[in-house]
Amino acid sequence: MLNGPKMVLSIEHAEQNSFQVKLFRAMKQVYIHDLVGSKTVLICLLASLIGVSCSKSRNLTKTSTMVFLGHIYQPGTEDEIDRRLARINFKQFEAVLLGGDLCVETTKREETLDQLDDLFQLNAQTTHWALGNHDIRNGNLDWILLRTGRDRFYYEDWNSLRVVVMDTNLDDCEAMSAQQEMLSSALTEPNAPEHILILSHHAIWTDHLEKQGTLTFANAKHAIWRASCPFADSTTFTKAVYPLLLDASAYGKSIYWIAGDFGQKKSTFSYTPDGRIWFMGSGIDESDQDSILTLSWENRQLAWDFTSLSEFVEKYR
Repeated sequence: MLNGPKMVLSIEHAEQNSFQVKLFRAMKQVYIHDLVGSKTVLICLLASLIGVSCSKSRNLTKTSTMVFLGHIYQPGTEDEIDRRLARINFKQFEAVLLGGDLCVETTKREETLDQLDDLFQLNAQTTHWALGNHDIRNGNLDWILLRTGRDRFYYEDWNSLRVVVMDTNLDDCEAMSAQQEMLSSALTEPNAPEHILILSHHAIWTDHLEKQGTLTFANAKHAIWRASCPFADSTTFTKAVYPLLLDASAYGKSIYWIAGDFGQKKSTFSYTPDGRIWFMGSGIDESDQDSILTLSWENRQLAWDFTSLSEFVEKYR
């Protein structure tokens, strides 16, 4: 099992105050292995001294409603989410799953991250963010990691549900290899929960599912994606990742892979080759056809539904 998520702090948050600089340096090596009880109180107290919010973690209950949000930026702006979604209080959901591209220029201004934090409680235990290309193309990755308190890729367990978060933007060989090892561990651990939910921004499985029409559904064909270096047939999704899914499925695991880079061509996608492995896509693009993916966790079973955005707003605003 991986260690708990890492707390990453940026010196830029403390550079104007010598006390904050000292505190930052003291906290920089802190690793949060268990975000409960007194540790949470201590970390939140220290974080508050340098202006970092530390919202209360949420846990999945026996019956929980989750929402997946992909490609939700407001066209024509740099720092807004879709204005229809901005009317929703997302605290009413037990889990918020972010599929990337939250804003057109998510990290161009740090204030944008503060706004997103207010909306989604980015460091809550049941808020997870698979980064999109629009989220990181301005750099400033530390602004995101500061607020999420997690690495770019990781996995965590909620009772009988494991959530795996992928970063499909990686281009560093060492990081790519580390992510592949993480994914392998998440899928093959003997004590892994029965249900495994994988989140990514890009639909890196489009080529693998070409016959199912994914190339006409997803926003972008991601054929150049590789699980690790070198750039070779052996590191494609089909050769390096899909066998891991099959092995996990053979051991009785149910796997649900959701990608958020949808909406420009089609808002929804779902396909299963065998009833145990599911590929889904969900995203919006200021269209009357936009839909939102909601998931329900009840009696240790996962179910889902695509709801038109207008109905979603009417129900949850």
